[in-house]
Amino acid sequence: MATNKEVSRHSNFHISTVTFLVEDSLFRVPREPFQQESEGSSDENPIRLNGTSKDDFEQLLKALFYRKHSLQPTLPHSIEQWTSVLKLSTLWSFEKLCQASIDMLTTSGIGAIDRVVLSQQYGIKSWLLP
Repeated sequence: MATNKEVSRHSNFHISTVTFLVEDSLFRVPREPFQQESEGSSDENPIRLNGTSKDDFEQLLKALFYRKHSLQPTLPHSIEQWTSVLKLSTLWSFEKLCQASIDMLTTSGIGAIDRVVLSQQYGIKSWLLP
């Protein structure tokens, strides 16, 4: 059914879902109730990322939005900034972004000692192999 006609999403019957893994079961449910009832739904009820620094989160967002949405903010450029991206992308299982940060760090001229430390800290096996 290929047409050149522009289509639109139905306002009531086009839902966005979120998937949870709970123990050994996957749950795919509408996203809306979670957005309305949970943290992050407003400035008065933000999601708190305790233990995460503002700078680390900012570097992650720069890399994430550039990669996903072709936005061009100032990308992380230093080893420290890409290490921030590596830290949070590993913590939150953003696999593609984690690999992107590893690739950037690999070409950044990172020192051998730092490579060993980061490889042990974040499970980068390719940096430990000959």
